[in-house]
Amino acid sequence: MAEKYSPTLFARNLEEWRTWLEENHSTEKSIHLVVYHKSSKTESVHWHDAIEHALCYGWVDSIAHKRDPESCYLKFSPRNPKSKWGKRNIERANKMINLGFMREPGFKLIETAKSNGKWVEQKILRRTQMKPRISLITLGVDDLEESLRFYRDGLGLATQGIIGTEFEYGAVAFFDLQANLKLALYPRKSLAKDSGLPLGTPSALEFSIGHNVSSKAEVNQVMEQAKNAGAVIVKPAQDTFWGGYAGYFQDPNGHLWEIAWNPQWPIPE
Repeated sequence: MAEKYSPTLFARNLEEWRTWLEENHSTEKSIHLVVYHKSSKTESVHWHDAIEHALCYGWVDSIAHKRDPESCYLKFSPRNPKSKWGKRNIERANKMINLGFMREPGFKLIETAKSNGKWVEQKILRRTQMKPRISLITLGVDDLEESLRFYRDGLGLATQGIIGTEFEYGAVAFFDLQANLKLALYPRKSLAKDSGLPLGTPSALEFSIGHNVSSKAEVNQVMEQAKNAGAVIVKPAQDTFWGGYAGYFQDPNGHLWEIAWNPQWPIPE
């Protein structure tokens, strides 16, 4: 097939990818690496391996574009010495060093980053960063009873129903999502009262909730279930540019949900 992006490289395995980096890291400005999804029968260097080993030669990934239903283009280019190293790339680089894969171009970039303050180990960051411990997602709703029926009867989420009605602004419904995470439905007027913020006009584009599933068929199943429960399908399920399959719906209060299958994110049983 005619490639949409140029220059393009197809590496059948990690060895071919590292060979290209070894020979071209100091002369080329960028490359669009063709990466096939794990579900494809075509062998290619794996997504995460490509990203990790590019760091060994001072290169970094950036934009991904869909190529066809089985593959995507993942763009790589030399890393900017002035850019800050994120936690994930620091972990990747340390992994490559410990495994003996890091090469001189990568070591030079790391030393530069450490000398100009662009490399900060996570053990230092932990002193000031909040811990990633989200336990409750609260959706402001206009009609608590209607929303309860949508999530309980329509989507089948487990709940004890509406509680706290003995308090003026206490009525709320909780749903169990997964370990240590709950979804709450709370009247918008009560949320405004509790937070001290004025009641404004809601927008569906402030955030979205992602529900990841294990297959394309399951995406279609959940989308159909939501539609039957009264959801508005704003984007039917379809192949995505990042190699997955996803669609969007809005609940009765306009809250946006994305139902997605991502081959790079295995779903725990």
